Amino acid sequence: MPKGFWTSAYIGAVVAINWLFVVVPMIPVLETMFPPVMLVVGFVFVFRDFAQREIGHWVVIAMLVASGISYFMSAPVVALASVTAFLISEAIDWAVYTFTRKPLSQRILLSSAVAVPKCRI
Repeated sequence: MPKGFWTSAYIGAVVAINWLFVVVPMIPVLETMFPPVMLVVGFVFVFRDFAQREIGHWVVIAMLVASGISYFMSAPVVALASVTAFLISEAIDWAVYTFTRKPLSQRILLSSAVAVPKCRI
């Protein structure tokens, strides 16, 4: 992969997901409404882990860049809620990925498993 690929993919994925939350309508499921975009949110966390592997702790800057772009690409209220949830989840993902000393595949699985449920605060 070219240098910067995973970082670009990560930033693009965050922006795309936040934008999709605005444009893809929720669907009724049982007695509630479900955002179908939620089904692909987990990929962002895998991209983040690979981006951190690529650029180290500078991934925090990539998180902020993605959040800033997202704010201007979608409705401000939706973007703010989404960005807040992403930042909390991303911080959890970053901490688990960074401080566990497991092999890469286990760190990716563990950090995503812990962070993804927090994304829908």
